[in-house]
Amino acid sequence: MGHESVVVVFTNTGTNACGMVGYPSAWFVSQGGQRLSPTSVDEVGPTPSMVDLQPGGDAATTVWTTSPAVPSPADCQQATAAGVQIIPPGQTAAVLVRIAIPICTGPASNVVGVTAMVSGSAGSPM
Repeated sequence: MGHESVVVVFTNTGTNACGMVGYPSAWFVSQGGQRLSPTSVDEVGPTPSMVDLQPGGDAATTVWTTSPAVPSPADCQQATAAGVQIIPPGQTAAVLVRIAIPICTGPASNVVGVTAMVSGSAGSPM
């Protein structure tokens, strides 16, 4: 409770199988691409396992942040993010996922978390 979240799905569009393991890095951005949040922290949980992706297969993660409805307005400093920049595990280039989502940008409530990659398109429980 008290979080806004978005499930980000990666699809293997290649012709060969591949795998993903671990946690992506993510942060929320404005319409102009300016960073609105810190880089994500990994969820605490079991050791991530390898997700095997056949061509056309999906892997997902859940990116979350504090809901603007929870903290006081002075702590929250609400903004609407226009997207999530996300770097898949083991990669160096960020991918932009466009989504309008209300977030807090105040220092007391500006936290972003991610879950480990899982097979399929449903994401992970927070």
